[in-house]
Amino acid sequence: VGAWDDVRREYEKQAETEWCRRRTELGALRMKEEEVAEEVKALKDRLRKIKEERHLASERHKEVVSALREGAEKRQETLLMQLNEAYEDPNGRYNEASVSRSPLPDDTFTQ
Repeated sequence: VGAWDDVRREYEKQAETEWCRRRTELGALRMKEEEVAEEVKALKDRLRKIKEERHLASERHKEVVSALREGAEKRQETLLMQLNEAYEDPNGRYNEASVSRSPLPDDTFTQ
């Protein structure tokens, strides 16, 4: 009878040790799970911010390109008007004096 009690006590002792080990492992796993969940949340938040920044940068790029295009078109119109004013007299004919000062090479008036 004493031998069976010793075996039972040893079995209970091993079972208690195993239960404590698993409980400790489970606690560590739960802590790790919380750490990973926080890390995932931080990464998702960072990704969201990056996407927002990319969207804002894209919108800003579109605005800048549009403004540059609009500015270039206005500048082109202004230059064309100035060029026409410089080359034409009030009667709609080319002004020879303006042509001779022109920085642009033009063969049509040398004939």
